[in-house]
Amino acid sequence: MRTYCVVALLLAAAVASVTVSAATPVAGAGSAVQLDGVNDYVQAPNLSGSFSSDTVTLELWFNAAAAGVIVDETGQAYNPALPNWHDSQIEILATGEVRVRVWNLASVSLGTVAFNTWHHAVLRYNQTGTRLDGFLDGVASSGSVIQNRESPYESGYGLYYSLGSRDTTSLGSGAWFQGRFDEVRVWNVARTQAEIQANMYRPLLGNETGLVHYLRLDDGAGTTATD
Repeated sequence: MRTYCVVALLLAAAVASVTVSAATPVAGAGSAVQLDGVNDYVQAPNLSGSFSSDTVTLELWFNAAAAGVIVDETGQAYNPALPNWHDSQIEILATGEVRVRVWNLASVSLGTVAFNTWHHAVLRYNQTGTRLDGFLDGVASSGSVIQNRESPYESGYGLYYSLGSRDTTSLGSGAWFQGRFDEVRVWNVARTQAEIQANMYRPLLGNETGLVHYLRLDDGAGTTATD
C-alpha cells in the first residue's frame, strides 16, 4: 500500500500531519486520508453562504480503527479548545454503533459496523418535515427524529465541518478519529435513498445540483485537498 506524509488542509484551514493511503471502496478513487487518533483532523471552509435553509446531507466513506468523531460541526474554524459553537454530528461508538444528529436533536442510530472495515455513512436533515435520519451502506436508518434544528449561522456563527476532530459535545467518546476517510460530500438538499445508492461507489463530476463541498481526497501530498 502506498502512503505519503501530508499536511492536509481543506481549502487552507490548519490541521495536523496526516497520511494519505491507497485502497478505497470507490471505483476510480486514488487515495484516502488517514488520521492518527491523536490530534489529526481535516477542516472544511465556512459553508454558511451555501445554505438557504437548514436542509443538509452529509456523506462519506470511513474506515475506523477505534471509537471517535467522524464529522464535527463548529461555528468557527476548528480550535481544540472548543470555544463557541461545536457538536459532534456523525460518530462511531466503542460498540461500533454509528450515530448521527443535528443540533439540538436527539441522535439517530444508523446501525453497527466492524472496526477496520470500510463503510458509507449519511446524515440527512430535511427542513421540509423537520426530519433527521440517515443511511449506513445505503440502508436507511430504522429510526428518525422530527424536530426543528438549530444551525450555527442562525446565531451569528459560520458553518464549518471538520473530519476526525474531538468534541466534548459528543454522541459517544468524542475522541479524535483514528482511521481513514474518503469521498466527503456536503449537500444543501435532502438526497434521496436512490440518489445515494446510485452514487456512493463512484466519484462525482462535482457540478451536481445541491453539492456545496466535495473532497475526493486524491491529492496525494501537499497542504490542500481539492474541492
